[in-house]
Amino acid sequence: MRYLTEDKADELLDAVKILPISDEAVGDISQYFLTLERQRNMHHLYEMMP
Repeated sequence: MRYLTEDKADELLDAVKILPISDEAVGDISQYFLTLERQRNMHHLYEMMP
């Protein structure tokens, strides 16, 4: 499974800001990244479990 690096996520968000989309859509995209981040953090926790 490949994850977006923070730099890549920032690049994508910057690219997304250029597009004429509503604030609501930007919020959805931000939420998507937050969800990915949360899943990645959970994944690390599971890996650390014995």
